Amino acid sequence: MSAYQEFMEEKEKLDAYISRQFRIHSVVENLSGTTIELVHPGGESAVLQLLSADARKYMSNLVVKQLASSGWNDAG
Repeated sequence: MSAYQEFMEEKEKLDAYISRQFRIHSVVENLSGTTIELVHPGGESAVLQLLSADARKYMSNLVVKQLASSGWNDAG
């Protein structure tokens, strides 16, 4: 499988969870890739493994977007 195809498969899986209103709850990086725990407001959770560097970069952009939408940087 090409690197692009691997990225697209991982991106589509992540986008599917995000479109169902899952939020990224925790991220664990290691030399093998990234493990993401996603949590739905209804209590359901899922774990997703990202292996491609491009998918991990995409995920980090989603985390920043998620944090910005939650008001994490508001001075209050």
